Amino acid sequence: MNSQPLPTDPRGRIGVVILAGGLGRRMWPFGEVRNKSALPVCTRPLLAWVLEAVAGLDVIGEVVVVTGHQPGSVRDAAQEARTGALPIRFVAGGRSAGGLGGTADGAWVGLQSLGEGCETALLLLGDCWFEREDLERLCHQGLEATVPTLLVGHPRAPQLDPRTGIGVRVEGGRVSEVLMHPREELGWRWLGAVVLPRTCFEELGAVPEAVDQVEVGAMPPTGAELAQWMGKRAENGSGLLACDASGLACDLDRPWEWLWLNAQCTHRMVLQAADPDGRDLGPGATIDPSAHVEGPIRLGRGSRIGLGAIVRGGLWAGDEVEITDGAVLEGPIVVGDRTRIERYCQVGPETVLGCDCRIGHGAEVQGLFLNRFYAYHYCEFWGICGTAVDLGAATVCGNLRFDDRFSEHVVLKRRETPEYGANAAYLGDYSRTGVNAILLPGVKLGVYCLVGPGTMISGDIPNRCAVYVEQTVTKKDWGPDRYAW
Repeated sequence: MNSQPLPTDPRGRIGVVILAGGLGRRMWPFGEVRNKSALPVCTRPLLAWVLEAVAGLDVIGEVVVVTGHQPGSVRDAAQEARTGALPIRFVAGGRSAGGLGGTADGAWVGLQSLGEGCETALLLLGDCWFEREDLERLCHQGLEATVPTLLVGHPRAPQLDPRTGIGVRVEGGRVSEVLMHPREELGWRWLGAVVLPRTCFEELGAVPEAVDQVEVGAMPPTGAELAQWMGKRAENGSGLLACDASGLACDLDRPWEWLWLNAQCTHRMVLQAADPDGRDLGPGATIDPSAHVEGPIRLGRGSRIGLGAIVRGGLWAGDEVEITDGAVLEGPIVVGDRTRIERYCQVGPETVLGCDCRIGHGAEVQGLFLNRFYAYHYCEFWGICGTAVDLGAATVCGNLRFDDRFSEHVVLKRRETPEYGANAAYLGDYSRTGVNAILLPGVKLGVYCLVGPGTMISGDIPNRCAVYVEQTVTKKDWGPDRYAW
């Protein structure tokens, strides 16, 4: 990493373009009511984390966010970012002359919106997690180069199938090949970030909708893609450089990748809460003497760990959180504002609970739960629940198959077996279950779904669907005469 100071002249600063326009179909059912960039990571939108990472770089001059699918959720997510005086603007993506769109098209729209003082641009995919240190190293390297510089890395996310990403071959620090969804690993993956000089800006306006940076037999959809542009530059010798990422990186394309990223980030949040076995208590926060607490604890304003609660492994809690009446938390765990955890329930490790959730009365939960999640009366669940999901009494989520194998999932129309979260359940926003519902390993419910009482679900349920059992009831005379009284 170059140790020279970053330029202070505004004309030497970098303009950032964040692409937040994708439909998120592979993230079903969680990309239906929000943009993927608005998906929460440890209770805060992914875009907010990315904007704060960018704002921490003193070389950045301005930010343009290119919107598409569910643009309101993108703007709302950006409102949660603490970016100081950094200028952030929003523009709508898509070609006005009948083009088919794509990441290159969105990037070109964003680049045209940058101020004239930005001679260099940092392009970021809005559904990717980036570490500030990796972006800083990429910007340093990109400012010194006359050709684009890609952020690349070895796969770290749980889905290692090369057919789900953009493969990159690197030789001597230069990119020699880029393939979309290659059959074999090329050694590296593009991690969703590239720095390019202004001399390359216009190139992105001429990327064709037809894709040929694929292997024979592949069937890519039409659309102007950044990978097509990068692959052509590598192919014709125009030049591409590689910058190796060393931190956590994840492209959120599938629900289990989102579950995995939140699990990783719970460790970071909890470790930053306080020193090991330390306490960071906000104004009015308390820990009852009867509670058993181990590990670093951070409690926000007015939060409390109450009577008989057990917390092990660390906890990061927001404001006005209440954990009491024998609740058991096996950390690390992150809890959003105003959530209540009580009455002998159990929360498993690497769990994120959003704001205004209610867990109680013997419920057992683990995974990722968005705002206003409700679990009561002896429920058991592992996986992801969207906004305002309600688990009926005694709802059970099976996570272990009889054959001890991982469940197969269908992504669009392709069958995949993830290495993480294959047997978890995934419930879309505003769904609910009835009493004694049973969810077998790996099931997914769409948004606005209902599972009726006593119903067992063994496969995916589409959006806006009610599933229930029709019971045949037989009535017969009965009484003392049957016993010859």
